[in-house]
This record gives sequence, structure tokens and C-alpha cells, in this order.
Amino acid sequence: MYKYVKDKLDHSYTQTVPNGQTLSTNEIPQEEIEIREMIEAWYVSGYRPLIGEDRVFEQYCCAQSLASIEGDWESRSKQQKTTRIQRLEQTLVEICRHRVYFAALTRFLSGLQDSSVKERLENVLSLAKASWTKPKLH
Repeated sequence: MYKYVKDKLDHSYTQTVPNGQTLSTNEIPQEEIEIREMIEAWYVSGYRPLIGEDRVFEQYCCAQSLASIEGDWESRSKQQKTTRIQRLEQTLVEICRHRVYFAALTRFLSGLQDSSVKERLENVLSLAKASWTKPKLH
């Protein structure tokens, strides 16, 4: 079905995904393209201003698109940066409550080297998974 994924709900790739390249819907599911874009925005506007750069992550992710996310994130107060990353991570948790997005983020993280970026995003997955057993409030 896709070059790197057999099924949208798979938690691993069928072969190694190239680093730092924009991928198409022929290569990975649309939901993974979307989650990758969300992670890039989380990193640029939440993680990097509060915690700092992670060169390994930037090379793994689509480095060329990181500069296109606009905003004056660095000039915000520490409290504003903390609030921003918490809100972004809560949004990711809500999105990853959907199993297709959960699988997409799991696959994405499978190729990422251990780092504080990976640790934070694995926490997002843990929170999303924990919410599967809780009733959804509408």
C-alpha cells in the first residue's frame, strides 16, 4: 500500500525511512504526514524555545521545513514558553487518542535516537494510550 508502511495501524516501518526528507502519501499514510507536521510545529514553537536545539532531531525530521514555521517564540517569557509546550503536548495527546495517529507517532519515534525530544513524545504516547481506557467526554 505504501512504500514504508503496510498498514496505517502498524507501529513499525517495513524498511528504513530516509532522514530529513519530505515524504509523500505514496510512501507513508496521510496521517503520518500530518503528525510529522504537528511534531515539527511542536518542536519549533514549543520545545526548542524552552529547552533548546536538538541537532539529531532536526536532522531526523524534515529540517528544511523547520525554518518555515513562523513566530517569535524565543522572545517569550519562560512561563509563556512552558504554557505553550504544555498546550501543544495536550493537543498531541488528544490527536493520538485516535489509533491511526498513535501508530503514526509510534512509527516516527521508532527511527529517532534516544533524546529528551523522544522522551517527551513517548510521554505523549503514554498519556494518549492511558486515555483509551477512560470514557471520552463530549
